[in-house]
Amino acid sequence: MVKPNTHRQVVMAERPSGPLAMRHFRSEVVPVPPRPADAVLLRNIFVSVAPGARAAMQGAAYRPQLVPGEVIPSSVIAEVMAAPPGGPEPGSIVGGAGGWQEYSVVPTSEIWPLEPVGELSHHLGLLGRNGLTAYFGIREVAQLRAGETVVVLARPVAWDTSPGNSPGSPAPGWSASPAPPRRTRSSGSNWATPRR
Repeated sequence: MVKPNTHRQVVMAERPSGPLAMRHFRSEVVPVPPRPADAVLLRNIFVSVAPGARAAMQGAAYRPQLVPGEVIPSSVIAEVMAAPPGGPEPGSIVGGAGGWQEYSVVPTSEIWPLEPVGELSHHLGLLGRNGLTAYFGIREVAQLRAGETVVVLARPVAWDTSPGNSPGSPAPGWSASPAPPRRTRSSGSNWATPRR
């Protein structure tokens, strides 16, 4: 497989202090970095646009805090272009910890094999680590019992985990009574529902 000399990437241009805007990002054309002996070169097919990247832009999260000029981190679905002996075969499809860029150089410990099922992009969501997190969260952590209710919210709670305070959009509100409390209505929440 032919490795290109340059590729496009998106970096953090400046640290955000409120809602994201185009000025917080910069697209660059840079050389494809050399591959160390214990790493793989990936051609990214899909990159995740996830709340974890926003969190890393603002401060330390489960990833270190980004500094201006660093590539926006993300999970990727990618084709292996080159790998160390005993690593994945070139041409195979893997998931990995990459970034918003056309090519990523990633340690072999940060990739996992994929058996494509359905749409390849689904492996960044339901069929990927997000889906595994939800599955084990419900099965192993919550240990739900018959008759209990689960509410799944598809929103970037990692930005701000307090209901009603997520930047850029209101959050759902919860109430222990049939009528939403005044503070839920005033917080800008989309809706409130009785909690039983």
